[in-house]
Amino acid sequence: MEKTWQVVLLLFSVILVTLALLGAHAQESDCSRPRVSVSGAVVDEADFQEYLKGQYSHRSWESLWQEIRATVLEELRENSPQVDFVEDGSGCDYSFSYTLGLIAAGKDVEVAGVLEGEYTAVFMSSKLVQNNACGFPGSVLGVSVVRDDPDVFRTVERNIDR
Repeated sequence: MEKTWQVVLLLFSVILVTLALLGAHAQESDCSRPRVSVSGAVVDEADFQEYLKGQYSHRSWESLWQEIRATVLEELRENSPQVDFVEDGSGCDYSFSYTLGLIAAGKDVEVAGVLEGEYTAVFMSSKLVQNNACGFPGSVLGVSVVRDDPDVFRTVERNIDR
């Protein structure tokens, strides 16, 4: 009887180890790289364009907006090389969205009785959302805000490097 239990225990152990190894292999081989759709928007686009025109007078809005979008994608890919980031993609596991705008920054300065900022800075807010996983609505996984740098490209870098 004792020998029978030893054989049963041995067989049970072999089955458990085999299932564990198969499960580990399935997790490695079936998992694909996460895909993240990236999209951006600008608040008060006319003011934003005018501000950038003051900094980059030799560049068109279209070329600056393309470079900003490319910089966002480059920073994301650099910080997470194991993830596929696609611009405005569909069917992705996650969505990364960002908003750019202008804000008054620095010390408050009174001009003709009105408080204004010491300088204008670029504001960037971004969030990462898990898309409809297992039938549940998307959930926000992280939010980042940078708001005190006058350079749009440094603002993008600092927002994503957080």
